Amino acid sequence: MARRRSPGKLDSLARQRALEKEHGKNTPAYWRAIRRALDNREVSPASLVGGGYKNGRKVAEKWVDGMLADAIAQEASMPKSKSKAASKAAATRKRRAKLAEKPLADLRAQASTLGIQGRSGMNKAALAKAIDEAKTGKGRKPKPTQKARKAAASAKKRESQARHGRGPYRLVIAKNNAIYGNLGPYASARAALSDAKTLLRRIAPVKGYALSNVEAQSFVGQTFAGGKVVDGYVVTSRGGPDLNAAAFAVKVGKDSKAAYAADKVPAALRNNGRGRKRRNTLPSWRGASAAYSKAYKILEILNQKEAAAQKRAHTKRGRAASTFRYRPTAEIKAFTAALNKGDEEKIKAFNLVYGHMLTKKRNPSKRRKNPRVSFKTKSGKRVSFMAKKKR
Repeated sequence: MARRRSPGKLDSLARQRALEKEHGKNTPAYWRAIRRALDNREVSPASLVGGGYKNGRKVAEKWVDGMLADAIAQEASMPKSKSKAASKAAATRKRRAKLAEKPLADLRAQASTLGIQGRSGMNKAALAKAIDEAKTGKGRKPKPTQKARKAAASAKKRESQARHGRGPYRLVIAKNNAIYGNLGPYASARAALSDAKTLLRRIAPVKGYALSNVEAQSFVGQTFAGGKVVDGYVVTSRGGPDLNAAAFAVKVGKDSKAAYAADKVPAALRNNGRGRKRRNTLPSWRGASAAYSKAYKILEILNQKEAAAQKRAHTKRGRAASTFRYRPTAEIKAFTAALNKGDEEKIKAFNLVYGHMLTKKRNPSKRRKNPRVSFKTKSGKRVSFMAKKKR
């Protein structure tokens, strides 16, 4: 019987790596497997102890036996918890090694049934690991889809709104260095500020006063009425006495229990941040919404044209443009009165007469023309003609 040749260095190292993956590094099982491989001439002695020995095989066997004894002693001295972890790791490696023995097509089919992503680009080892993790429940969780992320965000928002009432913002009205009113809750600072304008205009008359958002920025970040100021408006005086009034959107905590100032804030505005209710004042006749929409557009164009014509006439007389004051014509006044009364016949008649103002006229100068071609012949005669349109 022919004696079996010892494998090369590269083959020996590949075999050692395979045994290390299967049994673990420096474990008794690993060194036993290495000894068997050495006896069966699957691993060369030179790959273990190096070359230059007179009897390399005996040296390698002695070295492997010594390493095996050290590994057994080390395992015996290890705490029970660590040895359990080592045994679990060894069991995992065995499971994965058995899976890696299967054909690649079978592994991919198994991976598809388990819903493993990216299986087409995996090799045997990666597939075996992914399948084992999916079965034991230790695999990576798939990334949530965009739909799932949106659902989670909306659920978080609903939870936050439920915790803060309808939202974490409140509208605090301050007057004469005291809280005049406290409204809310609101879902956003913008919703709170839309009600702030209405309240401040009730407090301050239109003439001689203005609402300044720039001046309110100096209060942003300050603690006020149980929360932090986010945005607001301050009433600025333009000739009249200083009212010392302001409105701030305040972000409050979940434990804040701010209440209404029921004796000062008008009842119509105590609506829990839902904004003012818009009433539909259109008449009940059929097609009123479309007719009014068209009429308002026509009225706007008529006013613009009339104002431009009056301003031209005003400046032609040598008067200053700053002294110009627009006066609507009797026709525009009649149109406005018909809209206010809801007169169906008059509104439809106006729309019919002035409906052409809404249609865009085509500019004749912008129409496409055939290009004119002209050139000189050899005899010196100039030839000119119209070219055909390109289709």
